[in-house]
This record gives sequence, structure tokens and C-alpha cells, in this order.
Amino acid sequence: MNIKIAPFRRFAVLLFIAVTILSTTTSGATNFTVTSASSTGPGSLSQAIALANQTAGADRILFNVPGAGVKKIDLSQHPLPAVREAVTIDGYTQPGAKANSLTVGDDAVILIQLDGGGPSGASAGLVFQTTNCTVRGLSFTGFSTTQDLSRFKYGAAIVFDSNLFVSRGHVIEGNFIGVAPDGSTARGSYTGIFAGGGNDTIGGTSPAARNIIAGNRVGLTLSGAEQLVQGNYIGLDPTGKKTGFGNTVGVRVNAPVHIGGTAPGAGNIISNNGTGIILTSDATVEGNLIGPLAGGTRGFGNDIGIAVNGSRNRIGGLDQNEGNVIAYNGRGVSVLSQEGRPPATQNRILSNRFFANRLIAIDLHQDGHTPDDYLDADEGENTLQNFPVISSVVRSAAATKVTGGLNSAPSTSFTLQFFVNQPSSNPGQALLGTRIVTTSGAGDAPFDFTFPKGIGEATITATATDPSGNTSEFFPPNGAVQFANISTRATVGTGDNIIIAGFIIGPSGRAPTVLLRALGPSLNLGGSLADPQIVLRGSNGQQVAVNHDWKTSQEEKIRATGLQPADDREAAVVASLPSGQYTVQVSGADGQAGIAVVEVYVLNPLESDVSELQNISTRARVGTGDDVLIGGVIIRGDAAQRVIVRAIGPDLAAAGITEALPDPVLELHNGDGALIAVNDNWRTDQKQQISSTGIPPGDDRDAAIVAKLLPSGYTAIVRGKENQTGVALVEFYQLP
Repeated sequence: MNIKIAPFRRFAVLLFIAVTILSTTTSGATNFTVTSASSTGPGSLSQAIALANQTAGADRILFNVPGAGVKKIDLSQHPLPAVREAVTIDGYTQPGAKANSLTVGDDAVILIQLDGGGPSGASAGLVFQTTNCTVRGLSFTGFSTTQDLSRFKYGAAIVFDSNLFVSRGHVIEGNFIGVAPDGSTARGSYTGIFAGGGNDTIGGTSPAARNIIAGNRVGLTLSGAEQLVQGNYIGLDPTGKKTGFGNTVGVRVNAPVHIGGTAPGAGNIISNNGTGIILTSDATVEGNLIGPLAGGTRGFGNDIGIAVNGSRNRIGGLDQNEGNVIAYNGRGVSVLSQEGRPPATQNRILSNRFFANRLIAIDLHQDGHTPDDYLDADEGENTLQNFPVISSVVRSAAATKVTGGLNSAPSTSFTLQFFVNQPSSNPGQALLGTRIVTTSGAGDAPFDFTFPKGIGEATITATATDPSGNTSEFFPPNGAVQFANISTRATVGTGDNIIIAGFIIGPSGRAPTVLLRALGPSLNLGGSLADPQIVLRGSNGQQVAVNHDWKTSQEEKIRATGLQPADDREAAVVASLPSGQYTVQVSGADGQAGIAVVEVYVLNPLESDVSELQNISTRARVGTGDDVLIGGVIIRGDAAQRVIVRAIGPDLAAAGITEALPDPVLELHNGDGALIAVNDNWRTDQKQQISSTGIPPGDDRDAAIVAKLLPSGYTAIVRGKENQTGVALVEFYQLP
């Protein structure tokens, strides 16, 4: 046995200490044995740390405090000195203590408790101002002081102090942090572990390495690079199944750290907290249970499973084993930027299993479901990336065929992931498969994938991730969909040969705001209408609004839409319209003629129970060559929309319209101009489908097409058969 000797001025004191602080040297390492539960004095942990600080090399502090039961070291009046030399502090060396041996649960016997005394006590438990230390087998409670005793004034059980020191490479394993040794009493600290170093390990893959981190204001604060958090219970008691042990925040991450892993035992169980994990940037979260209890059973969840405040984080991964189970929370993953900072983007959320989250699985901007928008032009968290829309699922015992499409940034490749959702009576989710699609120049990527697996009656959902790592929300069941824009291009003549567009505003409980435009000069077409004017009329023919040159009235309102015409001579109107039928007339000023476009835009956000533009019907003259009638529609929302498109000519003659087109031919094209369908006489194709809509044309020579269209832009072209000319109608109707 070697006695540690202090400088001469403390020689007398150390002779007395040597009676109870036993020190032995083995292979260059010195063991210091704690024999007293006093906060200071002979045999205390405080004195053992002081002696270890005077000894170079990786020392060990062991425990052999006499007597049975838990030995509580009250640090409320006498905080421990900072650790300034590499040391292992091993509470499992106390006689009767033992490390956990259970794969599920924790049967550790911890007999050494460090207590801070609560609000009036110590500000920190163990403070490390050195490298490569290990702490195991201790209970930390009550470091929640409100006194400004140190720069850790809010209280932390364990501190890696990297403010003025190099403090990294530490291992914290097999401890109760915020839980008393009995495993049943939560007595947390403001912060369980304040890890400001780097290259540290909290927990591990073996059962013995598991920490119980519960009952604290913040379980872990991680501020050092390359820190690893594995195998811990965060927010749960040692059984992993009791409530009342949650942290307000389980893990707060301020650095590129790694939480969990794919090796057996690497995943943490993070449940029963206000927020399970808060991420800033560049962190990896994989292989964890976030919300379930130990064993993966139905859990208490967290209010928010993972809150992402920054960018470039990875939650899960392309490998299915990298995915987390994120279940039973309020929100599963919420991406919301910190106030005053740029949007949080490039956050990959891949291969995770989401289910039974009460509000939403993935929430971009923490405001509930965000609908898709045309061409994904909106901005925000994860660029508010559009999700894929699934239009049909065909099931068999051995395979599942999924059809749909993604509308997003043009000419871009996206990673689509498809998931199987089990019914709520037996909740669960599994990854069905991952596929890559590339959008066209019009932003569309239709898909038709067959996966070699039967799914029974389960439902399918999907996400999309762009090349920068922005993952979307999930495709929702029963998503809202509507016409967002309708337009028609035709030739404006004189007299009655003008463009007449009709549309219907459906009952929605609100008066939607619409923008009407009549374009001519900006079309850059030969023979375009030089000076269009627009008149809006209600169902009884009364004039609602009129405009000639758009800047002459409502200029500020029109500019606020971001859709103001490019030429001052073009016309525009902004109006809030109650439900009903409306007519827009476009003519040329002073009797001018030429090609013009009439447009109707809905400016209100998409709502789940609202379908405002239900129909557009435009009447104009059809000529030869390029002088045709062109109708356009933009479908926005979260689902495919059934429509009927009609080209009416002979029916107009029956209604008294002279020079009606005798035999119209109808073409339906997608946003890239590709032909979807064509029809001459409506009974020759889709007769049963068209009749079942309840609005078939009245004359067999009229044309019609029924289609199920994904959110995107579409064009209908009406020509005369064999170059016939005359007045025709082109119509889009929404169908149930």
C-alpha cells in the first residue's frame, strides 16, 4: 500500500486521511477508496477527488463505506472539488452494489447517492475539467439550485466543463440521474448531464452501461462534437414502464452528436418527456424508441418526440435498421426554426416507423398539416417539401401496386418512401419500399410501383425527400383537393363573339377571395388582343366588378397577390365572392379583336372541408390551325381529383346560339403537353363513366373525358372535326 503524500504544509492532515483513504497502485493507476459518506473530511469522496487530482495518470475512486443500505452524500453545503485528472469513479465497488443485467428493464443495485440538496443546495455534482474520465454506479439527485454559486447556477448533476478547460472523452454509464437509488423516487436536477466537451459516451450497448435519466428539467445537454448517447432510458424509471419520471426536455442537442445506433442495444428509449429530443444542426438520431415503453410496448409518449430547430440533421436513414420507432407522442417530429433565424432545412427523416402520434407524425412549421402546392413554390421548414399523392392501391396476397405522382420542383430527383399503416386497433407502421423518381420540366413525376409484399387491408402513405435532404410530411388519408386556378385561351371577336367564362363557387362557409385576369399584350402571340377589358357578373346578370387597365383601380390589392399582369393594358379584379354562379366577359376595348386569356385564381389557403372553384365553363369561337379553344386548370391539394371535361358544340345550337361548332374534338394534356386522352363523340369512349356523372352532354356529337388527375396543371384543347369552325364551350367539373 502506498500512501499519497501532499506538500509539507498539509503533511499532518494527510497523515490522518491516510487512515481512511486507502490508496493502492496497480499497473501505474492509483486506487482511492472512499470510506465515509460525509461531504468533506477523512475518507470522503471530496478528499478522494482532491488526492486523485494530485496524481498523474488514470486513477480510480472506489467505495467501501461501512454499513448496509444506501449511502447518501449530502453536497448541499460542501460541493465537490472539480475533477482535474483522469479518473474512474465506480459506485459499483460499494459492497452489495451491482450493475444492471437485464435487456429490458434495469435491475441495477446502486448504493451511493450524491444529493445536491435541491433549490437551496449545490449547483453541480461532479464537474470535470480534464479528459477521459468514467462515472458509473452512482445516483445523482437534487442539483436544482436557484442560487448563483457558480456558472452552473441552474444546477447540473454532471458537468463536462469545456469553458476554460479541455474536457472530453468521458464515459457516463450505469447511473441513475434524477432518480434515487430505490428506483422509485424521482428527484431531478435542473440538468442531468451538461456535456460541453466532445467525443464523450453516455451509456453504451451493454445492459450494464444503461443510464436512467429521469425527473430533470433537462436530462442531457450535449454541446460537444462526436458525442454518443446509447442504450439509455430517458424519461422512464428503471423498469421502463412507469409514469411520473419524465424530463421537461429529454435531450437538448447543440452539436453534431449521435443518438442511438444500429448495433444491438444501441437505441435509447425516450418517453414520458415534454420534448424527447431538441436538435439544432448536424445531429444523427437512429435506432431509438421515441415514445414507446421498454420492450416497444404502448407508451406514454412525449408531447413532441423530436423537435428540430436547425438544419442538416438525420433522423433515421436509408437503411431500414437506421430508422427510429416514433410513436404515441403528440407530434412525432416537429421542424420549426428558432425565432429570427432562417428556416430549418435539409433535415432527412427516413425509414422511421411512425404510428399512434395523437396530432401528426411529421409537422413542418409546427402548425399542423401543410398541403402540397403547385410546383412546390412555397418556402419554410424543409422548404415545405411536397409529399407524393397516392391515387390508387391494388392489393394481392403477394404484391402491392401503388400508383400516384409527385408534383414538385421541375427536373429534380426525389427519394420516395412508402409505408404500410396498420389500423388504429393494432397500430404500427412498416417501410414498404424506397424508390427514386425524377420530375419532368413541368414538375410532375407520375409513378406506378409494384412491391413484392401483400399488405391486406392496411393503408399506404409516403414521403418525399429532395437531393438536399428536405423530407416532406406524410401523404394524408382523405386529403383536401380543389381547383386552384382555371383559365381559357381563345379568340375575342366583336359583337357577341367575345370570351364568356362561367364558374361556380361552392358552399364553404366563407367568401373566398379570387383574382380575375384578362391577358392579351403579355401573351407574345401574333394577333393577341391589344387592350382587353373584363366584366364580372353574378348569377342574375348584375355587374359585380369591371376593369379596363389593371392599375386604374385596386392596384395595391392586385400587387399583393403577386400575380399582377405584366402589361399595364391588361385587366384584373380582386373580389371576395359568396357561393353562387358567376360569369366573366372578356372583350376588346373599342371593339378590338384578338387572342386573349381569361383566368380565375383562388387566393385562400387550401382547407380540408372547402372546395371553392367547382366548375369552369368558357364559351368562345373555335377557328382553324392554332385558333382553337384552350381551357386550363391547376389542381392543388393532397389527393387525386376526379373530373369530367366537356367540349360542347351542337348543344349550343339547341340553346339558340348561332354558328355553334357542329362536331367538337376534345384533347386532355398534362403539364408537359403529353396527351392523356382524346375524344370525338362522347358515347364512343367511357359511355358508362360519363353517364354516371349525371352531367353527360346532350348531343352524341359533343365530346367528354372522365379522368382522375393528380395535383398539377392540365390543359383541354377543343378543335373542330375536319377543320370545322364555330362557337363552343370547354368545361371542367369536379366530381366526387
